[in-house]
Amino acid sequence: MKYLVCWLLFVTDVALACVGMNAQQLQDKLKQEPAEQLVFFASWCASCKKHLTPESLKASYFIAVFDEQSAAEKAYGAFLGETNLKRCVWDQDGSIAAAYGVKSLPVVRALKP
Repeated sequence: MKYLVCWLLFVTDVALACVGMNAQQLQDKLKQEPAEQLVFFASWCASCKKHLTPESLKASYFIAVFDEQSAAEKAYGAFLGETNLKRCVWDQDGSIAAAYGVKSLPVVRALKP
């Protein structure tokens, strides 16, 4: 029973994190769960805050770039809540930013249907 509780805590923590992905994994995710736009942000970007709004949750994926995963999760959670982290993707190798031509922040990219 002790191991089951530990395992459940571990699984819950993983489910609440910004998921680390590369560009191909993001494309696969968008095929399964489409979005209208991608919002690129970083924890240190003060201007990005205006794009991290509850109103844009259903239509957007929020892509943390140029940042540490833990810092991005903390910033995202502060504005959108920890229960909404499933919409947060961390660009683990810089390939997402490169694929969408993101060189500075904030950036919002509309996706074609």
